[in-house]
Amino acid sequence: DCAITYQLPDIEGLAFSPMNRVKKEISLEQWKTILEIGWQAGIPHIFFTGGEPTLREDLAQLILYAEKIGQVTGLATDGTRLADKNYLSTLLNAGLDHIIILFDIDNTRCLEAIKNSVSENINTAAHLTITHASKANALSSINILSELGINAISLSTNLPELKSEVIR
Repeated sequence: DCAITYQLPDIEGLAFSPMNRVKKEISLEQWKTILEIGWQAGIPHIFFTGGEPTLREDLAQLILYAEKIGQVTGLATDGTRLADKNYLSTLLNAGLDHIIILFDIDNTRCLEAIKNSVSENINTAAHLTITHASKANALSSINILSELGINAISLSTNLPELKSEVIR
């Protein structure tokens, strides 16, 4: 996993970002060196995360470089930028191999991103974080994702009292 940025798309999310501890991001050239070192060490698969990795303007260049040296690439995203078919095409043309979209049933751009990704025939998974608020909608969310043609679904919770809800 490569957390290539800690940028988040909205000001509310800044409370969850470690930006106060991270003074500057690693440059494109530094990331290329890291990818190369990883490849030489036998790491065949890179998974770009963040923050929100699509906020990094050189993401396609990072994917292209990883592809060039032989690495498989994945992306964890909220999906907002993937709602733009041109942006998604840029990432796919760079060599992106799979996507996991953090599903938000109330985010129409997230739904559009899933539709776009599934229509491009790239392995696309959706991730649902189960909270007290989302627990009631979990089954309908899974049904929506199934209707959209999603390849895989992952579930998690960070609330111990909901662990049994996720597992069953």
